[in-house]
Amino acid sequence: MAGTRYHIGERTEATGSTTPAIAKGFAIGSAALLSLPLFGAFLCPFSSMTMKSVGSTTLKMVDEVRKQFNTISGLMEGHAELDYATYVKFSIDASIK
Repeated sequence: MAGTRYHIGERTEATGSTTPAIAKGFAIGSAALLSLPLFGAFLCPFSSMTMKSVGSTTLKMVDEVRKQFNTISGLMEGHAELDYATYVKFSIDASIK
C-alpha cells in the first residue's frame, strides 16, 4: 500500500511477529523467577505462625498440668490420673485455629 517492494513487507512482518514473541518469553521468564522468592517469603511467615501457635498451646497445656496437680488429690502419689481430655481439646482447638 505504501509502494514498497514485496520483500520489504515480508521482513517487516517477520519482525513484527517476532518482537511480541520475544517479549512474551521475557515476561514468562521473569514471572517464573519472581515466583520463587514469593514462595520462599510465604513459607517463612507460615512457619513462624505455626511455631507461635505451638508455643501458645504448649503454655496452655503446662498451665493446665499445674492446675490439675494442685486440684486433683493423689496425683503426685500415683493414685489418680490426669484429665487427658483437656489436653486433647487444647490440641484440637489449636490445630483448627
